[in-house]
Amino acid sequence: MHGAVSTLPFGGVGESGTGAYHGRASFDCFTHRRTVVATPNWMDRLLRVRYAPYSQAHLKQFLWMNSRKPDFDRNGKQITGLGYWMWMVFGLGGPSAKGALVRWLTVLAAGYAYATQSHYLTKFLS
Repeated sequence: MHGAVSTLPFGGVGESGTGAYHGRASFDCFTHRRTVVATPNWMDRLLRVRYAPYSQAHLKQFLWMNSRKPDFDRNGKQITGLGYWMWMVFGLGGPSAKGALVRWLTVLAAGYAYATQSHYLTKFLS
């Protein structure tokens, strides 16, 4: 019955079906699949810190890349203490001080634009 369906992975070379080590099914059987990452060439400059020889600049870059502490404990629960809520309110949820500054400047610019627009709008309508 297996000979009637040509797509079944049976047999190999020749009419008799012997020599199954030459077919596609045997190739799949003897091949160990694994994940391979193809990193673009421009990314190697960013990830240079992974390879020896190391220098002070590479150590500095490594420490900078790994300086942020995670916001979760060993059980995976998010840490939400007073400092967390202070940062959420005053930092506007930004990931860093630079991000918080950009968000504050955006809020202030939007507030200024709204205030001047409403002033001109009331002046125009009256």
